[in-house]
Amino acid sequence: SVILRYFEEVGLAHLDDMVVTHPDAEQCGGLKGVVFGVYGGQVWENGQTNDTQAWWDFSDAVDMRGVHRQVVHRGDQQEIDGCSVEVLNANQGWGDTNGNSIVLSVDCEGVTVLLTGDAHAGTQEYLVQEYGSELESDVLKVPHHGSADRFEEFPSFVQPWTAVCSVGASNGYGHPDASVIAEWEATGTNFVRTDLVGTVTIHAQAGELVIETEY
Repeated sequence: SVILRYFEEVGLAHLDDMVVTHPDAEQCGGLKGVVFGVYGGQVWENGQTNDTQAWWDFSDAVDMRGVHRQVVHRGDQQEIDGCSVEVLNANQGWGDTNGNSIVLSVDCEGVTVLLTGDAHAGTQEYLVQEYGSELESDVLKVPHHGSADRFEEFPSFVQPWTAVCSVGASNGYGHPDASVIAEWEATGTNFVRTDLVGTVTIHAQAGELVIETEY
C-alpha cells in the first residue's frame, strides 16, 4: 500500500522493470498488489522459488497479468532510461535464499547505488573478492536489514554517503545490530533507518543527492 500510494502521488501508472531479489516473504509478499495495481513490463528474478503462500501469490499474480519473467545472472547489464544497471550477484549457489539475493549496482544521473537484498556475510565477502573497490557507491541499501550476519570489512569497500536500512519497528530479530550501525558510521556514512524515519525517498540529478524521509 505504501508503494502504490507513492506511485499515485507521482502519477506513475506503468513499471518497465521490477526486481524481486529473492523469493522470501518480506521481499515478494507486498508485490502482488503492485503487480495488479501498476502494470509491469518485466520482473527480474534469480530463478529460485519458495514453497510459501507469499511466493505463490506473487508468482500467480505475475502470470495472471502476463508480466514477462526474466531470470538474471551475475554480469548481466542493462541500460534503462540512461541508467546503467549491472547484476553483481544472483543465485550463486549458496544453500539459502538470502545468499542468492540479486545484488545490483545502478549508475544513474552521476550517482551510484548499491542494492544488496538480503546478502549475508558469505555473499558480502564474495562481492569484496570479486569487485573490491568497484563496490564504492553513493547510496547503499543495507544488506539484510542490518543483520549481524555480515562481513565486517564490507563497509570499508562501499563507503557510501548514505546507507538506508529497511527494517520493521520493534522487530523480533534485533535488526539492525548495534555493531553493524557502528561499522557503517565509522566510514562516515549517514545511517538511515526506516523504523525511525519512515519511508525514505532519494532524488538524484546531475550527481546531486537529496534524501527525504517521511518523518
